[in-house]
Amino acid sequence: MPHVRAAGLLACALLLAGCAFGEEGGSQEITRDELAIMVLPQGDLGAEFTAFEVDEDSGPGSARGMADNSMDPDDTPASVKRAGWTAGYDLSYSASKRLAAEGRPAVSAGTSADLFATETDARSFIVEEIRQFQRFEGKSHQGVKILRFDEFDVTIGDESWGVELEFRGGSATMTMTGVIFRHGRLVATAF
Repeated sequence: MPHVRAAGLLACALLLAGCAFGEEGGSQEITRDELAIMVLPQGDLGAEFTAFEVDEDSGPGSARGMADNSMDPDDTPASVKRAGWTAGYDLSYSASKRLAAEGRPAVSAGTSADLFATETDARSFIVEEIRQFQRFEGKSHQGVKILRFDEFDVTIGDESWGVELEFRGGSATMTMTGVIFRHGRLVATAF
């Protein structure tokens, strides 16, 4: 997994270059339109992902999408908005069925950028997501059993977490490694 972690860290570093990292108040000035240029194009993810296809749900985020993808079964579009989420953009890639049949070790990769109303809202979102993963470790959630959840140290932005999940869906067991970080009121992920 070290190469996946390295790719995630590189992705985050590149992502930060697009969000005025290091500038005073940089994330305060981000617009919805700028989120789309903060996610990484396929070529920046590495050679092992060049044959992957863009996921159909890539693009501008919505409160409905945030609620549907949340670990919290009680999340709704209204609760996501009340939690301070204002806009987002996701760009994910998946191996085609042909590549998956060839036994490719990686089946998906992507980055996302989400903007919150305040820095406190952004931090609360990340902390709650981490808590939900911890809460569901060893349990099934939406047809997927989280077998293992681990955190590792990364240092990016104002706050950051490295995460690794092992999960089972049907007969397949997979591992996901990712980095979640906050810079001001921006939350970004790479997996």
